[in-house]
Amino acid sequence: MAFEIDDAETEALIRELVERTGEPIDTAVRIAAEQRLQRLIASAQRVADAATNADQKVSVRETGSP
Repeated sequence: MAFEIDDAETEALIRELVERTGEPIDTAVRIAAEQRLQRLIASAQRVADAATNADQKVSVRETGSP
């Protein structure tokens, strides 16, 4: 699948990334996408863990045991 970047700011960011890393454009974009996805997944996991911990605390308060 090919992509066409029509946004000048996005294109400039990609070009700067390529210049700073020395990587081919495909590699630089792939790594950037992988890293962003990893951060999103980690963030979602932290939210899920926090919700689980909050539920457990409520359970302990209500029943006296986890």
